[in-house]
Amino acid sequence: MVDSTVGDVVEGHGTHVCGIVSGNANGQADSQFLAAESGVAPDAKVVFQDAGDSSASGYLNIPADLELGVYSLARGGGAHVHSNSWGGLNNEYSIDTYHTDDFAYLHPDYLIIFAAGNDGPSYASVSEPAVAKNIISVGASAGIPENGWTSPQVELPAITDLATNVASFSSLGPTYDGRFKPDLLAPGQQVVSARSEG
Repeated sequence: MVDSTVGDVVEGHGTHVCGIVSGNANGQADSQFLAAESGVAPDAKVVFQDAGDSSASGYLNIPADLELGVYSLARGGGAHVHSNSWGGLNNEYSIDTYHTDDFAYLHPDYLIIFAAGNDGPSYASVSEPAVAKNIISVGASAGIPENGWTSPQVELPAITDLATNVASFSSLGPTYDGRFKPDLLAPGQQVVSARSEG
């Protein structure tokens, strides 16, 4: 997370997520999409942190202290919302979960969001730190528009047209101590967004 020259070159997942959040298709000369297909906050500024390594090994380099090594750095860069698409392997209260809860509690102007995980359809599969108490964890909804695709290249369905089923891969609650997680669902399949060079 320290090297700002590497970028999102291996899989492009971070770029894809940033596009969902803050992509802006308006005024793009080569865009095949309409301005309506921009991200949910197209004028937002992004502080990008990538915990992956450049070897495509699949391993993450997560700092030992998320409060100091991740959240404080992003907040210092002007971020007030921190979206995370990574997680651990277990449905437990880990040290990463503690650091996440603590930072969210001490900084009420800072919203931390975690993907619930991709370990569904098993129950109690939401992973840490998405089990944290002071954050929002998000599961994936599935389906294609109920009225079908009219043109997959240009016209994308409104979110209200998507089926509201939980995606088969999405991790499910409850948490290790019986709390409801994930807190909400968001489209997790057939989502068009930005693409990186990776």
